[in-house]
Amino acid sequence: MIQAERIARAGDVVRFEARLHVDGESSAVQHVFHVEVLDPQGRQVPPYASNQVAVGVCTFEIPFAFSDAEGRWTVVVRDIATGMTGRTSIELKPSL
Repeated sequence: MIQAERIARAGDVVRFEARLHVDGESSAVQHVFHVEVLDPQGRQVPPYASNQVAVGVCTFEIPFAFSDAEGRWTVVVRDIATGMTGRTSIELKPSL
C-alpha cells in the first residue's frame, strides 16, 4: 500500500510512504524497494526512479520540477525480494 497526497503542484516535493507486510517474517527484516515514476503519458521518468532500503515502511520524496507536465502521474513501488508491487497516482497541477 502506498500513501501520498492525491493532488500536488509542479515544483512541490511530495512525500510517499509504502508499507510492506510479509506473513511469517520478522518485522526487523530489511527490504530493497524499487521506485518508478511514470508521467501522464505513461513514460518512465528516470531522474525520479530510486532504490530504497527500509524495514517494513519505505518513505521517500519526489521533487516535482516546475516544468513537469500537468496530469495524472503514477508511482510504482516494487519489493525486490518478494516482487510485491503497489501503485498510486497523483494529479499534478501547474505551479501558482
